[in-house]
Amino acid sequence: MYTRSFDLVNTFWYLEYEKIEELDNLQWLNTYLLPPEDQLDTISEEALTVLKELRQFARDLFDGNISEDVTAKLNGYLAGTPYYPRIEETSNGSRITFKPNGDGVAKLLTDVALELATLLTEEQISSIKRCQNEACGYYFLDNSKNQSRKFCSKKCNSLIKTRNFRARHKT
Repeated sequence: MYTRSFDLVNTFWYLEYEKIEELDNLQWLNTYLLPPEDQLDTISEEALTVLKELRQFARDLFDGNISEDVTAKLNGYLAGTPYYPRIEETSNGSRITFKPNGDGVAKLLTDVALELATLLTEEQISSIKRCQNEACGYYFLDNSKNQSRKFCSKKCNSLIKTRNFRARHKT
């Protein structure tokens, strides 16, 4: 449900403890963050800066660094996101949906800002965790019954368990 915000937040990662920045890679941006109809040929430095600022804002929010002006900042991102109503046909009949105007980056900013607002207002921020694999650091939404997940994926979980096992049994 919150895929766009997590995709944006996780746009930099670590490869053998070296930070990899994916937002600077237009091909990566088109492949993983933008739908086919919103693909970009170029991205302005201004748009890239706004995306990085929103990403840092989301990372701070996910890390629990919620300041008093978080609502004002989020409302600032939402203020620049115009929508238009649209009628869509579904299997259950017609329904009205709201779609963002603008290019791919504007739509991405809109989607991420709305997802962050939803996470904040539905009090799910406490369910967001950071992967305990130091070489990963991805953020994920912990929907487990007892909120005990430590890793973003089974791959990270297995990797760390294997490392710990080998370290204990090293002769």
